Amino acid sequence: MLKHGDTIGLISPSWVADQNSYEKYAKGIERLGFQVRFGRNIYKDTYKYTVSVPERADDLNEMIYDPDVKMVFMGPIRQSFLLEEGEPS
Repeated sequence: MLKHGDTIGLISPSWVADQNSYEKYAKGIERLGFQVRFGRNIYKDTYKYTVSVPERADDLNEMIYDPDVKMVFMGPIRQSFLLEEGEPS
């Protein structure tokens, strides 16, 4: 159960996050009494494409293993967001 003051992580494993949109989401979450932590690679892009599979996995793993993060919100995701290239989705 989330409590006021808990930290919610925001990541975007399939798409390059729009900074203006995600800042608005974060402010809304903060107005509800929670803290927000962004994934390290949330705004990083490679020629307008999302970052590498290891970087996406790092964002998710860092949130999961951070004892302060009590919930993780992910931006739009494809089912294959962590699969290596060439693997079926």
